[in-house]
Amino acid sequence: IVWYKQSQLYADSIIIKLKDNKVKNLYAFNNSIMVMVHDSIEKNRFNQIVGKDIIIDIDSATVQSVYSNGDAKSLYFFADDKGENGVDRKSTDSIRIKFDNGEVDKIYWIGTTIAEFIPENLIFHDPMKFNLPLFQWNEDKPKQKQLILRANMKK
Repeated sequence: IVWYKQSQLYADSIIIKLKDNKVKNLYAFNNSIMVMVHDSIEKNRFNQIVGKDIIIDIDSATVQSVYSNGDAKSLYFFADDKGENGVDRKSTDSIRIKFDNGEVDKIYWIGTTIAEFIPENLIFHDPMKFNLPLFQWNEDKPKQKQLILRANMKK
């Protein structure tokens, strides 16, 4: 698991590439999922991206792009000033998300895409049942920055 603000990245293996002691790229391999808190008030709604592999490019401590490759899926909750509107689920070959100043700028669903929108009246009572496969959320976030290597853990 890698934590960043209100986001978590899970995968069988994660490689973090540094340049000048700063994170430049995250490579998540096999069974990869990126989970982001949708809203601090609605604790059971999480935006999600799943793929065989996920690559995240970072510059100046800001995410520049996210690329989900291989059986990619996305789940995104919609809301406006009046409240929640529903959830959008898509399945495709790959997803590329470009960011501008830390905000989503463009999203590309690459390959054959199956899309589904579920209106709020159908998800209101149980939004968690619409989560993507591999979904998980870990509340046990380290209180300080630390690197845990399995080889160093006691059995």
